[in-house]
Amino acid sequence: MTCSSRVAFLFVASSLACATSPAATPPGSSPAAPQTSAVAATLNPVGTYDYTATAPDGSTLTGTIIITGSPGAYAGKVERDGLGWTDLTSVTVEGQTLTTTAQIQEGQVVTTATLIGDEFIGKWTLQGFEGTINGKRRTPVASSTSMVATTATLNPIGTFDFSAIGPDGSASNGFFTITSTPGGYVGRIEREGLGGTDLTSIAVEGQVMTLSAVIPEGTVVLTLTFTGTEFAGKWAIPGAEGAITGKRR
Repeated sequence: MTCSSRVAFLFVASSLACATSPAATPPGSSPAAPQTSAVAATLNPVGTYDYTATAPDGSTLTGTIIITGSPGAYAGKVERDGLGWTDLTSVTVEGQTLTTTAQIQEGQVVTTATLIGDEFIGKWTLQGFEGTINGKRRTPVASSTSMVATTATLNPIGTFDFSAIGPDGSASNGFFTITSTPGGYVGRIEREGLGGTDLTSIAVEGQVMTLSAVIPEGTVVLTLTFTGTEFAGKWAIPGAEGAITGKRR
């Protein structure tokens, strides 16, 4: 690999888009109304993705992408295997196309891709260099039927395993349990090797659950967006934040 192409390949940010309907209708045939409606829908990019990026000389780099947030306020991080995590500086959606940018030492990198089914393909660009990126979404894209179901309010009762990523890329695992009471919800969070702490607040809005607890480092707030039984989101304490993913048992 030449020096210039190696520099260009040091970073591959996330860029994903997912189609929620089958491939385009062949010429001469009339598409069914449900298919046309699904194609026109705006992409929901929230989730966790595995990717492989290819440099101009054919060498590859793998990693993981996490996107969180809500329309107009998406955020995310990308992990490059062996190179740690990098924040995305912008995450924008237009129809079924998602474009992201990130600022790295070599300059601004931009990626754009489209996902068909659960698999995506696209490209990354950096200071005149470009290459391809492809991969797969861990959580399958919802069908039109299940998309309607997700508009219901989340039931937070249960036990959930999680993995939280620190600013330095290290992972901390644990679980939290939520139960109901006449006045609402109560719960407790356990961090491996650090013991348990009662949750001080539990709030649910649509498919988003927000939890808080007081730990030795300060008040921690978890914001989790659910897709089926899996969730992705972020944790935040005064002066620090990171990604968190997990699944209902």
